[in-house]
Order: sequence, then C-alpha cells, then structure tokens
Amino acid sequence: MKSNSLHKIIETVVENLELRLKENDISLQLKLEAKEDRIIGDRIHLQNVILNLLDNAIKYSPENPEISVVTWNSKAGIHVRIKDNGIGIDPVFQKSIFKNLFRIPTGDIHEVRGFGLGLYYTKTVVDFHHGKITLQSEPGKGSAFDVFLPFRQNGRM
Repeated sequence: MKSNSLHKIIETVVENLELRLKENDISLQLKLEAKEDRIIGDRIHLQNVILNLLDNAIKYSPENPEISVVTWNSKAGIHVRIKDNGIGIDPVFQKSIFKNLFRIPTGDIHEVRGFGLGLYYTKTVVDFHHGKITLQSEPGKGSAFDVFLPFRQNGRM
C-alpha cells in the first residue's frame, strides 16, 4: 500500500459527483481542516468508502439536502465526518447497519435501491486500514458517519 492524501481522495470523489450535486440542487460543504492528511492505504478502496458515505447521504436526504465533509487530526491519525440532514436512522437499527446484506425495513417498498452491501463494504475497508467507523443519527434530523484512519498501521508509515 502507498501513502495517499486523504484530502485528494475526497476532492476526487466530490469532483466525480459534481454533476449529480448540481442536478439535484445539493449543498455540499468541504472543510478539509486536517493539517496532516497522508495515510498508508489503498486509494481505490478509500475512494469507495467516501463515495459510499456521500452516496448514502445524497440518497437519504430527499428534501433540501445539506451535506458536509469535515476532516481533522488527532495524534494518531485523521478523522473524517460525513454529515447530512436526511431521514436519519432509528436507534433500533443503528447497530445492524454495518452488517452484510442488512437493509432497514420499510415495508414492501424500497424507494432507494440497494443490496445492503455499501456500509458493510465501507466498514470492512476501514477495518482493513486499522481504522474505526461510527454513526450518530436521529430520525428526521440526519446522520453523521465518523471515520478514523490511523497514520501508522503495524509500524508502517
């Protein structure tokens, strides 16, 4: 694995989503405030982590979507928070959302397509990079996913 700029990865994903954001009148704010953003990791998989989290923020924020991406450092690594003002996730389901094939039950109708793989894959990639992903969410008020990725993995940097 190589050293990568997490800020560059985030900017690349946002550039690729630019048309979708404009077409759907989605407000996306970037606050890339981490002083140190280089980590050892797989660029493609890390791009997919950011893309999955942004894609979910877009899909589950149906009215006046406002999404933010913020980064900051701690001594051990870099933190990324992707926050939306969407429908939120009921506390009953929050512990299950990272499970393989899990989808929040909404009756017989799924307005948003998916297979329940995105957040499972996202957590798997974060775990592989010795990081951590957590969720804060309130129904009707939105969700915030926090990803921590360490600078060092098994003594490497």
